Parts: sequence; structure tokens; C-alpha cells
Amino acid sequence: MEYEDFVLTVTPTENGEFLLATTGPLQGDARGTSRAPLSDEEWARLFAVLSEKDGAPPLTEPEARTLGERLFAALFPEPILRALERIEARLVGDPERRLRIRLQLDLQNREALRFSSLPWELAFSAVRGGFLFLSPKVSFVRHLELQRGVRPPLEGNLRVLIASAEPLGVPPIGVESEVRAIEAALGRVAQVELLPPLYKATAQSLRDALVGGAPVHVLHFIGHSDFDPESGEGALILEGAHGRKMYLPGYRLANLLRDHESLRLAVLNACWSGRATDRPDLDPFAGVAPALVRDGIPAVVAMQFPIRGSAAEAFSQKLYERLAKNDPLDAAVAEGRLAVQTKAAETGGSPASWAIPALYARSQDGLLFAPGVDPGSASEEIRRAILPFAPLIQRQTSGFVGRRWLFDRIERFTQENESGHFVLRGDPGIGKTAFVAQRVKLSKNVHHFNQRGSGVNTAKPALRSLCAQLVERYALKHSSLPLEAGEDGSYLIRLLDECSGKLKPGEKVLLMIDALDEADASALRTGANVLFIPPELPIGFFALLTTRRGDLPLDLRGAVEILDLEPKSPENLVDVRELIKTHLESPKLQEYLEHPVRTAAAFVEILAEKSEGNFMYLRHVLAELAAGEYQDQELETLPNGLLGYYAAHWRQIRQRDEERWFGLQLPVLVALTASRTPISMTRISDIVGIADRPRIRQVLDEWQPFLHRVEGSREAGRSEPRYRLYHESFREFIAAKDEVEDERVHLRAMHHRIAERLLANSP
Repeated sequence: MEYEDFVLTVTPTENGEFLLATTGPLQGDARGTSRAPLSDEEWARLFAVLSEKDGAPPLTEPEARTLGERLFAALFPEPILRALERIEARLVGDPERRLRIRLQLDLQNREALRFSSLPWELAFSAVRGGFLFLSPKVSFVRHLELQRGVRPPLEGNLRVLIASAEPLGVPPIGVESEVRAIEAALGRVAQVELLPPLYKATAQSLRDALVGGAPVHVLHFIGHSDFDPESGEGALILEGAHGRKMYLPGYRLANLLRDHESLRLAVLNACWSGRATDRPDLDPFAGVAPALVRDGIPAVVAMQFPIRGSAAEAFSQKLYERLAKNDPLDAAVAEGRLAVQTKAAETGGSPASWAIPALYARSQDGLLFAPGVDPGSASEEIRRAILPFAPLIQRQTSGFVGRRWLFDRIERFTQENESGHFVLRGDPGIGKTAFVAQRVKLSKNVHHFNQRGSGVNTAKPALRSLCAQLVERYALKHSSLPLEAGEDGSYLIRLLDECSGKLKPGEKVLLMIDALDEADASALRTGANVLFIPPELPIGFFALLTTRRGDLPLDLRGAVEILDLEPKSPENLVDVRELIKTHLESPKLQEYLEHPVRTAAAFVEILAEKSEGNFMYLRHVLAELAAGEYQDQELETLPNGLLGYYAAHWRQIRQRDEERWFGLQLPVLVALTASRTPISMTRISDIVGIADRPRIRQVLDEWQPFLHRVEGSREAGRSEPRYRLYHESFREFIAAKDEVEDERVHLRAMHHRIAERLLANSP
């Protein structure tokens, strides 16, 4: 899309009026005079209403329209209005051309700057269909004309840093909810990379995050700010000593950001961050947003007044959805305003809340980012080599919370070293795969997930997939992968060296390889790492490797850090409690807490202890509590730990009907255990010698929480879903049952017998 500029300059006159002027090839030259649409008393009353101060009633829709008509008349006096109509007429019929009304601000003229402080976004014209700037076809920008050059649009991936602060003494805000909304908006876009969020931001940690690592292009702040009408000064509220409030004035924030040349946009989701004084005796650039734009940030989106959390979240999500598609900033802000209006209508918010986000800019065309590398530019052969892990990532990151400390630990390792390997070890079910999936979802890392249960654990496809991802991500000039790409790690090392020449100074790249303990090591050459992981990485490249705790020999040179995820460590238990708290609003869980009365705090502590720090345990138990199970069972009697949970479920199913257990359920489970790849119901029926498919389906339905269903296999002339055990820990639990008292079945012998039949029936 293309924007046509309608530039309005403002010059105060001696009699208290303002001279507005515009010139351009489409609208021609025009001049008109206007007065401020509100008296000081009226503006003070409106300010109180929009600020929700002193119990002022919210602005009604009729009041908003009346105010909007006065704003429209003041912004477009008669000659200017005729010029506006001329440019509008030239744009009719072309859906790709839009109108940008740019209020040009002279830094030296304080009276003119005072004019800009009014909420012009609310301008209303009935003949133009309503609020002018609520239309996605018309944008409004407060534009600062500065002598210093404007930073050119960026090329390549867009990196977004989210920072937040909730110090003591400020109302709580939905930080996690907004972070998840932004993740949802950007998670599916290949050219956007979300950096690990900076929670509890201090002035120093914010500066360190901006200058200590990969270039940051967008800074998104979630928190509070303050505006003092007596001094005209605005400030973000960050965290200070002992978690107390620390006020960071706009000019100091500008000092922190000024020399960060990669920064193109600051989004300040904080009340008052977009305010500027309307008093001519005060500095009009003492507000937060004006200070940032004056000191060189190309664009700032900020809030002029208080805004509800749900509205701010809706605005952020839509803003980033559109920016990720490389829309001009104007269009992204316009779509964000429409999202706020929709949210306000749903939740009973102010009809003027959509006008609270304000856009300040220095960029002439609104394009902050040049188009990134086209994800479809790689050849079809290259794309086919990339293993499809999107379903796994979506599944593993559903409801993800916590792990802030782990993000920070890995980030610190990459900043303190030129290259290296970070090895994350932990017991099954402690959340290693979920963490890797979340990091890949946010940052689009080159990645590989070993899945022994799906047969995705051999070196050749893994190496080819990693190589293909590097070719696509860095637009390397390779139309195909050579045969040796999957033979060993030599071709991968060549590509890493080639990519290192494309990294910007200080840029760090993290490769993610999950579940090394599930990788097939049978075909390895002597001394080689599993999957032929390079022992050394070029400068700027790091590898995050996960494995279960135990002895996995790896030859790693250079910087190496090994971190064991301890189930009962303070950090892990904080994350466990956070996950449990996210489920407390479930209606069935609320019922469970009421009969008999259990406090939420006690529930969280007891379940955290029962889980033994294991997230897989919580996945099962919380789902069952939300479904209404355990209603008559004391919390203290729930099984302990993941293996205890498996054993309790195993025992419960068996005791319902022992004849059915031995004759049907146990054979189906052992068949699933014996198979190293997903198998269909037809194959299960053939293996266990039971022709009654509905009975087998019942077993699969009963064990559904422990199974993963894969679509798309073609057997017996039709498409059939396939099944595998959801988690390797459950497979091991079953396989470890050799001869169990009262089982009456030699499970190991049965395992071998079914494995033989499985091999005999394989195509």
C-alpha cells in the first residue's frame, strides 16, 4: 500500500489564532486560520474525563462526537477542508493508496507544539462517515521535523524486545497475558524474532539488553508511567532498589536509547506515556514519547491517557500482526485502533478509548523496516528437507508459563562468550522440550527435535533439515543439498562458516537440538558426537542441547555450560506454582476447592509438592481436575510424582475389569510400546490378533491422554490415523514391567512376541 501525505504546518498568530497551511501536488496550496477548539476550563474538564480522574464519568458516545466535531472544525478550517477534499477525490477508486495527515511540528515553536497536544485522533465528521482517524484508510501522525538524518529502513529479520516493570506500590497489570498476545501475533511469522522478555526492568538492565546482544529493532514496554502537569514532565516507572518504584524521566530514557542505531520503534504500553504539556511556559518535549522522537527514535507509539489492560493487549496484538506483514506503521496503528474499539464494545469500555494510542514519527513514509527475506525464496528441494515440527511446537507451547530465569541464564552465556554449547539436562517430564519449543516459537531458531517414538531421531534427516534451515534463513545461494549434507557434520560446519560472514557485529545465533538421549547412535563413527553435532562452532553461533540426566558422551570444545534442571530447585518450583495458578479459574477446579473448603494457596503448595517438580505430572493431573475428576478424593491422597501417577492410573484401569485388562488393554499397550513409530488401528489389530476394531478403539479412547494421534497414514486402501505413546517416560514405565506380581503375564516375553509380529507385518 502507498500513502499520500497531507502535511499541515501550524503557526501561531499574535491574536491567539493559528495559521494552518498545506501544500502538495494533489491538494494544491491552501491556508486557513483556526482557534483552539477548547478553552482552558473545557480542556481541564475533558482531561479529567479522559484520565478517569476524581470520579469523572466516562465520555459518552454523543459527547465524543460533539467533541470530535469541534476538533475537526479546528483542524480543517474552510480552505484546508477544500484542499482535503481535493486530495481525497484523487485517491478514490484506488484501494492501495491511503491518506496520511501529518501534523508537522516545529521544535522551536512552543505555541504550535501546544496545539498538537490535543486529542486530534477524535476528529469527527458526519459527512465523512464518522471518526476520521478510526478508518484504516486515513492515519494521523504527529511529525517532528528535525535536521538530523532519519535512520533508513532495516533489512532482514525484525527483532522485538519486550520489557516490563511491576514495582511495589503500583496496580498489577496483565504482563504475561500481553506477552502471550504478542507471541501469538508474531509466532507464525518467519521474519520476526522475539527476544527473551526482560521482566522487572531497571534502567541498567534495559540498557544492557539493548547494547549487550543482538540488535533490537522494536522496544515494547509494558508497565506504568506518570505525567506531572505542573512540570510537564513524563516518566516511565521502572524497578529500583528492593523492588521499589524508580521514575525514569523521558529525557533520561532518551539518553539510554539515543545511540542504539538499530532501534526503529518504541511501543510504550503505559498510561500517560504519550502525553505532552499544553502549557506554553513548559517544555513540550518533557513527555516520554516526544522526548524519544526528538532524540532520534524514528517512531513512538504511546498512550495519551489511561487505557484498560484488555484494550492495550488488543491494540498490541493487532499492531504486531500488521507490522509483521510489513504494513506501514500508520496502517498497523489504524488496525490496532479498530481492535481497541471492538474490545471496548465487548467489555463496556469508553467509546473514545481507541483514540488513546498516539503516533509520533520522524520517518517520512511510515516504513520502518525493509521487506525481510522471502521465506518462499528457497528452492522446493531445500524446503522439502526441513522437518515439519510446527505441530509439536504448537502442542508443547500451549499454556507455557515461567522459565524466565532459564531464558536469562542462556542469554547471559551467549553474551559472555564468542561461541559455545549450552547443555540442558533433566529428568523426563521436567519441561526440556517445552522450553526449547517456546524459544523456537519466539525467536525462530534453527532447530531439531528428536522423537524416538515417531522415528525422527536419525542423523541424516536431522542434518539435512538443519542445513536447509540455514540456507533458507540466511538466503544462502544453494539450490539443493549435496548428498554429503546428511553423511556427517562437515557440510553443516561449512554452512555455519558461510552464515557467520552474514552476522552483524555482536549478533548471536542459537541453534536448538532437543532430546539427544533419544537420538539413534547406532551408526555413529568412533568418537563422533550424536547426530554429528559440531564440536566447535564459529564465532557468533551457539548450540542449546537438551538431554536427560545421565552419561551421554559429547566432545565439545570452547565455552561449555552444563545446567541440570533440578526438580525441587527454588527456580523450578516457582515455575511449577505459576503453572498451577493459571488453572485455578477452571469451574470444576473451583468446585473441587469448595467441597470441602480448600484455600487456593494451600492447593497450589500441596499439588506442587505432589508433582515433585515434574511438569508432565501436572499436565495430566490438572487436566483431570479441570474435567471434574478427583471430586471426592482428598488432595493429599493424589499420587506422588510422575511414576506414581502412571502406576495409579495403570492400577485403576486394571481393577475395573481384569479379564478385559489381560485380554485387550494390556496387549494394545504393549503393542504401542513395542512399536518405535506411530501405528494405525489396523496394524494394532493385526499385531495383537484382535479383529474387533471397535474394542481396540475403546482402549485407545481410554488411554487418550497418554497417546499422540498422527493423521495421514494410508493402509488397507484408506486414510487412517496412527498412534504412539505421548511421552518416552510412559513407554519406559511400561517396558520396565517385566514380571509384576499378580499380572499373570510375562511382559518382556509378550513384548518380544509382539515386536516379532510387528516386524513380520512391516511393509
